[in-house]
Amino acid sequence: MINLGRIDGPVAYDHRLLSTDDGRTVQDFTVRVHLDPRDTTATAQLDQTRQRATDAVNAAYNQGFQIGDDQFHVTVEFTDDPADAHTSIALHGDTTPATTQTVWTTASSDLDLAHEIGHYLGLADENIDNIRVFNRDDTARHATDDS
Repeated sequence: MINLGRIDGPVAYDHRLLSTDDGRTVQDFTVRVHLDPRDTTATAQLDQTRQRATDAVNAAYNQGFQIGDDQFHVTVEFTDDPADAHTSIALHGDTTPATTQTVWTTASSDLDLAHEIGHYLGLADENIDNIRVFNRDDTARHATDDS
């Protein structure tokens, strides 16, 4: 049985074209995030989680990849004011719900954090997930291997 419930996947970022001193163009995609700690552990590890997410985004995306002739770059900025953010992400520490685009835990892996930021850029989820119609098994994926 397929559940036709709703799954949100917001896309939100600022896009800038930057020029380097040596004449290269960099396309920067900035995602502004408000982390909303939901318990004392999350509050205590807020700065550490911000740093882990920033480092993970740099490791996953900022490795000299290209968009056409331009360099691709992702910036994640954290703000304490939800009104200044593209998104507000619930951060859990005492409990560990599944990591999603809008729910993180202090135990989420660095790769999971970078993966979830990628969704704000419009990157689709290719993981098998029997809750989602287009990801329920390996034959139903809406995204395929390009190799």
